[in-house]
Amino acid sequence: MGTSEMYEPEKGGSQGDRRRSIEPRRETDRGDGPRAPRDVRERRSSRAVTPQVGAPVAEDDQLGFPLSDKQLEACLRAALVEDGAYQDIATAASVLSARRAHATIVARQSGILAGVPLAVAAFRLFDANAALRVDIDDGGRVAQGAPIVRITALAHAILSAERVALSFLRHLSGIATLTSSYVEAVRGTSARVVDTCETTPGLRELEHYAARAGGALGMRRDGLDVVHIRDTHLTAVNRDVRMVVRRTRELASDHTRIDIACRSPAEVRSAVAAGVDTVILDGMTPAQLRECVEAASSRVRTQVTGNVRLDAVRSYAQAGVDRIAVDALSRAPALELELEFEAV
Repeated sequence: MGTSEMYEPEKGGSQGDRRRSIEPRRETDRGDGPRAPRDVRERRSSRAVTPQVGAPVAEDDQLGFPLSDKQLEACLRAALVEDGAYQDIATAASVLSARRAHATIVARQSGILAGVPLAVAAFRLFDANAALRVDIDDGGRVAQGAPIVRITALAHAILSAERVALSFLRHLSGIATLTSSYVEAVRGTSARVVDTCETTPGLRELEHYAARAGGALGMRRDGLDVVHIRDTHLTAVNRDVRMVVRRTRELASDHTRIDIACRSPAEVRSAVAAGVDTVILDGMTPAQLRECVEAASSRVRTQVTGNVRLDAVRSYAQAGVDRIAVDALSRAPALELELEFEAV
């Protein structure tokens, strides 16, 4: 038998292509203040995921997991192929194909979780009869040393899916954890932390989801298309704000929100007069931001973006901006998680 046939995923019944909206809940549905991640003591009871009950995504998912069942499977299969999980010679050499095992994903540092459905589904792709117990779900706070997911499955399924499952969970939980720190830093101000366009190619929806798990406000609203007129676009038209906004309106659909980067209060005033929806303010001091907020006169949304440090974010919020998009979120350090394996 060739290595490509060693550990093909176990065949199992389909759960259907239950479509999940990629749109987060509307702002009005999320309350007036930033959403605080659930404390581990406040989380719901553990949930089971077996061939008979449960699914990778919790039934009461409130964060809006962005992938349908088919998209989730396709995403994981691509990752597993890239990882060489279907040609795992080390596992083939060390594990009998019918041997079963237990494993537990454990937190090695405290943080906020995101990506549990990906981890659960990765193990089930290799063993459709796997039984898992999710102790802490996405958006929940995990303490150092706490168990997150417990797995009983074929030993080769656990070992072959381990790296992909942990990679997604570590990366997305790192984003959720850093986002939570920013959300806490601006608590008590009128500013909201939002997810950012500066995401990893191919992972935008998942990274936006992770930011929501950490308490950020999702950017997309009411099915509107969004056009971002960046600073380089303005440079290309000699910073003629009104002209580029007019041309954008001509080319875009009627249901389009226009965001534009502005360097000065004068450009903000031009953007307001041109009828944009949001002015994006980058590379400014809090004092400069206040001038731009005054120029906006509450007629458009103001948003700070760029390299906003955690130790400075509150000063930006106190300048009166409506939203703060932090580019560093998608580059957050991974949360330290580990799989403890026990052969039966």
